[in-house]
Amino acid sequence: MFDAARGPSSRSFARLCSGALATIALVAAPLVTSATSASATTATTDFGEQVTDEVTTYVSTTPLTAEQVADDIADDGVLTLTGTVVVTNGTEDELPAGELDIAFDDEIITTTAERDAWLGDSYAPDAPASDVTVAQESVGAIAAGDSTSMQFSADIEVSTDETFAAQVHGLAAQYRSDGDATEGRSVVLLPGESDDEPVALTTIVPVTATIGTTALISSSDLETLTAADGELTLLLDAVEGTEATLAIDPRVLASIRALGVDAPASAAAWLERLESLDNPSFALEFADANTSLQTQAGLDEPLQIDSFEFATDDHEFDGSLTPPAATSTSTPTPGASESATPTPTPTAEDDPTTPPDAEELQQVAATRADIVWPYGTTSADPAALAGDGGTVLVESDQLTQGSEWSTASGTQQRIGDTEALVISSALSGLLTTAVEAESDAARDAAIAELTASLSLVAGADGTQITVAMPRVATNGTAYAAVIDALDGAGVATVAAPPAASANVAALPAVQTTPGSFSDETMARFEQLKQQEETGLTLVDLYEDPEDVREELRVNLINALSNQHFELGDFPETVTSYTAFATGAYNGVTVEAGSEVQLIGHESSVPVFVSNSTDRTVTVEVRARATTGHLRVGDVTTVTVEPNSVSRAQIPVEAIANGTSGLAVTLWAGDSVQLPSTGNYVVNVNADMETVAIWLVIIVVVLLVGFGTWRMLRRRRRERSGSVAQHDPSPTS
Repeated sequence: MFDAARGPSSRSFARLCSGALATIALVAAPLVTSATSASATTATTDFGEQVTDEVTTYVSTTPLTAEQVADDIADDGVLTLTGTVVVTNGTEDELPAGELDIAFDDEIITTTAERDAWLGDSYAPDAPASDVTVAQESVGAIAAGDSTSMQFSADIEVSTDETFAAQVHGLAAQYRSDGDATEGRSVVLLPGESDDEPVALTTIVPVTATIGTTALISSSDLETLTAADGELTLLLDAVEGTEATLAIDPRVLASIRALGVDAPASAAAWLERLESLDNPSFALEFADANTSLQTQAGLDEPLQIDSFEFATDDHEFDGSLTPPAATSTSTPTPGASESATPTPTPTAEDDPTTPPDAEELQQVAATRADIVWPYGTTSADPAALAGDGGTVLVESDQLTQGSEWSTASGTQQRIGDTEALVISSALSGLLTTAVEAESDAARDAAIAELTASLSLVAGADGTQITVAMPRVATNGTAYAAVIDALDGAGVATVAAPPAASANVAALPAVQTTPGSFSDETMARFEQLKQQEETGLTLVDLYEDPEDVREELRVNLINALSNQHFELGDFPETVTSYTAFATGAYNGVTVEAGSEVQLIGHESSVPVFVSNSTDRTVTVEVRARATTGHLRVGDVTTVTVEPNSVSRAQIPVEAIANGTSGLAVTLWAGDSVQLPSTGNYVVNVNADMETVAIWLVIIVVVLLVGFGTWRMLRRRRRERSGSVAQHDPSPTS
């Protein structure tokens, strides 16, 4: 969407209202004649000065195809132009009813400078008479914060006696209400027959997935991404059969391969399909990690991943996902990840049940392993990242103004001794806007400007230009629609990158503007590395320390993904990684306890340990008596589930009666003490046990004695009674 005051942007739109039909008269082009309607033959628009920035007007046209233009002209000599105007009220008050004028610039735009001048000159109080009003419409009141949208249609009567040549024209819309005026501008391509060759458009399409919170993409997410309507599937649908250049993130491939036989069927099929495509391709760093940042930080080479055993240990393998042998013979580049220059190993062939190693999991069978794509505008020397014999992709925004580069210069250039493919930042921005547009009108506006811009640089000998999609996950369906529109307009065809030059010195030279990351960003990178080091000291808290070591490195590289820099959420990512790596350092704590009464010589003191993290930890609980009244036994180990509390029993031995302190500390393994400590007061009553024992003995003795006495007494009574009963009386 084009906002005259703010440039391209995206907005939500109100429900389309029915528009008014008008007739357009073209007088500048000899092949176009005036329409018969008198209402628009000489009408001019008196575009006034803008009164407020809070009310914006936006105009776009529906892209035309060369076939559509030819058919319309052949049918009745009339070309129909349709479009949409959106007026947005950004004020806090309702706007009263107003008027809307839409004007078409008869003068044909023939250069990019003229295009920029039209788009940049938002308000023209002295508009030339050739700017004809093609539509005038009354606009009702617009509520605060609301938008109103109108469609318009204009008929262009074209002479059928001669060939209609492709033309680029300007379009403007001005809205006036109660003294306020705003204007929006755009350009429109009227495709026609031309001797110019379509632009060879090298399109870099990242094959990536959104970086989530897990080291690798989960099985459930892979199943969603590779379903029939999944993002990764739609992306392959869009690029298959084209010459789109795939920039493949090894993380996507490793996530599928690491699952072995447990990989979702759709993911396995998607991987096989990707590897069978004929598209030109090159490998990104794992997770498309930012190499420019790492170089500025002084690293000799990008961070590498040594093992994915944390992901492969729980799965079985049968060799079905074994990566294919590399097909590229390009020179390896030290600036790129190892996945960009695969060297297949025979492990899987010898024993398919052996889990692939880190290199195999990341392997990309790229056709152009020499291409490196650093993050734009942030490297003082992007060519150095390509290494010897490599080719670097560089944004045109990174070039100095004195380089005299333009889209007409072509993409193949030279930075020092390194071959460079220059990405047109402006055209890439339009392509991105078109793909990410949230409405048809916004997409149409971006496509209209993109097709018009490409038409202006098309030449008889053909021109090659490189554009790049966003490094975040690409909307495959929208991308396909944009490419179809470009192809339909006849201004561009998707083409492979030019072959690596055999004589780099002969290429036109360009220079880059020195650039660097801010001190704040560099400090965050140093924080990431420090958090990894701290996290490594805490691995003994977990059931499998080696798995945690590996995940720390993978998640660190994920945190450096260019997606985070493109989306602007790198600070939040640093915070998230810190919580993952070192959350247990402050998240595992000793709970406060009450005074403990200890009776006897040997007993235990209960200590409660809290775990506020999302992972199960096993911590060593150590205690030290502060006086000689108490002796503490061996170290106690306790396992605490996520976000819960567990009790540890500390063995103690009473030495003497009295009060003693018990200082409790928590440890990750033998050498790392956690900051949380606890202090307990223990009242030791060692003699109470002896007294209790003697009391028990006395009670037992008394009970035994009393029982014995009763038994003897009963027996005596029984004997006395028995004698009296059987004593015989004397008889006479």
